[in-house]
Amino acid sequence: PPFAFKHHTGSVNNFNSGPLTGMTETGYYYYADARYRAHKVGDTFTLSYDGSVCTSAGLAVSTVNFHYHMTALYSSQFGILSLIDEKGDTDWSISENHGDVWHQVTVDVFSPSFRFHFLVTHIGRHPAIAHVTVSCGLAPPSPPSAPPLPPFVPPPSPPPLPPPSLPPIPPEFPPPPELPPPPSPPPSPPPSLPPSPRPPSPPSLPSPSPLPSQPPSPPAPPLTPPVPPKRPPVPPPTQPPPSLPPAPPTPPLSPPMPPPPIQDVRSVESLRAALAAIPDGGLGWLQLHGPHYALNG
Repeated sequence: PPFAFKHHTGSVNNFNSGPLTGMTETGYYYYADARYRAHKVGDTFTLSYDGSVCTSAGLAVSTVNFHYHMTALYSSQFGILSLIDEKGDTDWSISENHGDVWHQVTVDVFSPSFRFHFLVTHIGRHPAIAHVTVSCGLAPPSPPSAPPLPPFVPPPSPPPLPPPSLPPIPPEFPPPPELPPPPSPPPSPPPSLPPSPRPPSPPSLPSPSPLPSQPPSPPAPPLTPPVPPKRPPVPPPTQPPPSLPPAPPTPPLSPPMPPPPIQDVRSVESLRAALAAIPDGGLGWLQLHGPHYALNG
């Protein structure tokens, strides 16, 4: 809750802030005792008046006249001292250091009640208030309301502007006169050529004798298309074709013939004997030994 202003006379016993006396040597005043260690920044002090003197007569507090004292040694910083009406509107406010002197002020309130309010922004500041005088009266009449605005009527649109007249187009420049063509030079006569020699005419050939006329060929008889021979009709099958007999079994293969014996040939005589021993159309194997021999016959 806010703290109350103290009713005091004489000095506040603080060398740094606060009045030394009231308006007179023995005069009383109210002050906010915001001492060190007892208060902090953000604390508030209030001194209220309920306006009963005015409201009992059916009036309201119209003006407030009072004196205030706000000083701080070696500093321009102070709290905020305000006068606030019943609606909560701030009708007057002051701050900073105003010197060791009492100042008088009159404030228009027009409220049933009001209060003094001090906000601590620096510790050790002691604002004081003295000789408060109130005046009762009626609130000033509210200014008459402005008459309603007439309905907006758009201004008439201006008539359409005529199209700008263009300057007359100057006539086209006449074409330059055609110059006569230059006289053509007289044609030069063609050079006379010597007459070309006339080639000799070829000798006339005897005309061929007319060919004997041939009798006209008789007209060809008209062609008759060949009549294709008629095929006998194929009788429909009345019974299935006879089944073929099974194929005979394949005879077994004959055993392979043994390879012919190898004839050992070591001389001409043995070669001849070996050749003689080979049957006609048969095969034989010859194994030769020793040097090569030339066989004749």
